[in-house]
Amino acid sequence: MTYAFINNKKHERGATMKTLKVIIYGMGAVGQQIVKCLDTKPGIEIVGAIDLRHVGEDIGELSGLGKKLNVCITDDADKLFSETEADVVFHLTTTTVADCVEQLRKPISEGMQILTSAEEMVSPFYYNKEGAEIIDALAKEHNVSVLGSGLWPTYMDVYIPVALSGGCREVERIEYRRHSDFSAYIGSKVLTKFALDMTKDEYEKALADGQVFGHTGFGGTFQIFADLMGWNLEKVVDKLEAFYDDDDNVISLKHSATGICDGEEKIYNEIWASIQEDWVAEDSYYIKAIPEINVTINGGIKGTAPVANCIVNQLPMLLKSEPGIIDKPIVGMRAFDGNIFDQLK
Repeated sequence: MTYAFINNKKHERGATMKTLKVIIYGMGAVGQQIVKCLDTKPGIEIVGAIDLRHVGEDIGELSGLGKKLNVCITDDADKLFSETEADVVFHLTTTTVADCVEQLRKPISEGMQILTSAEEMVSPFYYNKEGAEIIDALAKEHNVSVLGSGLWPTYMDVYIPVALSGGCREVERIEYRRHSDFSAYIGSKVLTKFALDMTKDEYEKALADGQVFGHTGFGGTFQIFADLMGWNLEKVVDKLEAFYDDDDNVISLKHSATGICDGEEKIYNEIWASIQEDWVAEDSYYIKAIPEINVTINGGIKGTAPVANCIVNQLPMLLKSEPGIIDKPIVGMRAFDGNIFDQLK
């Protein structure tokens, strides 16, 4: 069988492939979980890994597989992309479209499909139209697809509530609340975005300097829902609230946002992130409609493993898509077992 998505400069168009070759760009906590996830997928081979840390380390040992995969981390991205035969890049290093423009030029030019965890890439034209157009044009020029995905935004705040709304009519309001245990992110950049490694004074200064901004993705998610529901999204109102322990250290941060559509508050999302030992994590949904929907996931969907799973589980959608940015993906994430190529038939 031939696969039309194979189109980088190191393969002939329509070549028969038995192995999907991938590079992991970013070997932090999520990258390590992607290594574990891909190790369970027949038909996929990791052929390279990039990170500014852990240079020279084997990704199997770093990820806790208990075995070597004979793939060592490099910090020379351009050299790896130039010299390595690969079909897909898992891009896990940034949040913004602007960063993606710079970091994805080389792999796209080498004909590699892109799955990125950058939050803005879920709705890139909403956040940075000029940057999105650059990536889209480059991807179409080299006949590859680019997809932004993750746990949130995408799975938790789009796919689940969209599925829940399937049994409703006359939807008036959609709410999603995430109470999240962030202890898994201690030592990472994610913690800094939520000020959970700061004192009260440090938080207030970082907030004023724009270094603390909580979740990225509310606006793009709200635009997706407005488009689906036929609403006109007029503005998004954000609010940050910090909570402190007895020593005035930030122990939790609530970031909420309200989407004003057609003059009414129709969409509400919040993430309340904490590193408290006794924090009760949960994900809850409310849809004001006929009928009303109230759903709570006790304990929440937590940790970095589901983030990695959500990204890997969009591989079939990526590989079946037309060239260019896949904007506002509404379906296409599901668990899969067996050989990746069986999913493409």
